[in-house]
Amino acid sequence: MFSFNDSQMIEFGRFTVYQSLKEMIDQGDDINKVNFEELAENTKRNIENKGILEIIDEIIRDSSKDIQSKKDSPFGEFVN
Repeated sequence: MFSFNDSQMIEFGRFTVYQSLKEMIDQGDDINKVNFEELAENTKRNIENKGILEIIDEIIRDSSKDIQSKKDSPFGEFVN
């Protein structure tokens, strides 16, 4: 049996391969004649893009928390 983390990684792998194949179909490629190197490169790019998006989302969340926690007063800025 797989652990919860293993199951999440497997599901993530399925999703990224699916996304890569979908992109190839959208570009008019015949997925019955998939070039393994091209599929691997597309999948790697999708993983990197997802990682970058997660980092950006985290930065946005952190910055919005900072904005929400700061208040302006006549005496300057203070943290709530």
